[in-house]
Amino acid sequence: MPVLSPENAYEAAKTILAKQNQFKLSDEQWEAFCKALDRPPQVIPALQTLMTEPGVFDE
Repeated sequence: MPVLSPENAYEAAKTILAKQNQFKLSDEQWEAFCKALDRPPQVIPALQTLMTEPGVFDE
């Protein structure tokens, strides 16, 4: 049985994710996906604040 180490888990995850480059949707799911992409972006005040305040490397 292989030893589960953080390095092994990381490499296994990278391999799995690299193979997931396609996904299949029904016509209804595709329409919902396209509608979600076409919607205007939501304003998230906390994210807006985070992105406009100086970061730790900006000082």
